[in-house]
Amino acid sequence: NELADLLAWWFAIVSMFPMPGKALLLAEDCMWSAYPGHCPDCQMIPCLCRPGPVRQLMSRPVPGHVHRFDSLTSLLNQAAYKEDLAPAASNQILPASLTACIRLDVDNFKTVNDSYGHAAGDEALRHIASVLRKTVRERDRVYRISGDEFGGLCFNFTEEEAAGAMRRVCASLLTMPVRWISQESVVHEFNVSVSVGVAETSDSGSIAATFELADKAAYVSKEAGKARVSKASELPSGDG
Repeated sequence: NELADLLAWWFAIVSMFPMPGKALLLAEDCMWSAYPGHCPDCQMIPCLCRPGPVRQLMSRPVPGHVHRFDSLTSLLNQAAYKEDLAPAASNQILPASLTACIRLDVDNFKTVNDSYGHAAGDEALRHIASVLRKTVRERDRVYRISGDEFGGLCFNFTEEEAAGAMRRVCASLLTMPVRWISQESVVHEFNVSVSVGVAETSDSGSIAATFELADKAAYVSKEAGKARVSKASELPSGDG
């Protein structure tokens, strides 16, 4: 598959070289135009699939898209989250089948910063991002929405499926501590947890409202004792 990808990409590049008499193009412009920008597996730019030799070569951030990624966690950032929630974008990215929206809030994050310092807090965020990325499917979009808040957009996924995935995230965080080494070479290990809310939609026009429902469900998780997952469909009617 990797060799086939490389050959297909090479032929696409060759076919784009200008004929004599036409304006010259930069090699980089030819390469990125020839590469199918949306990976058929994860539908992302750049491709977020597990890297192979060729995939790794072709999955660098496309020029003009670096601004969509968070420098600390390498997840999609708040700007990408807002762009994807815009009505025009929603009509393009949301399929007809059910899609799950996820909101996560780190529990007691201020305590981590106060106890170990902001560098340890950054390591905790990277740890959470890694667990999230390993748990969800490759084609799912995972965002760092703000300092200690994360989100997920999972296509062809029900609310219950998303809840199951997030329960696995919560369980992993309980058994896999953050490991941080201070400037004094002292090793610190501590656990972090997240409060999660999930909701589902099949309407491209309601994706922003569905994320709001997921956010309300995350608040219910936090109020109920933290480190747990709540479904929007189970919220009291006044909250849903």
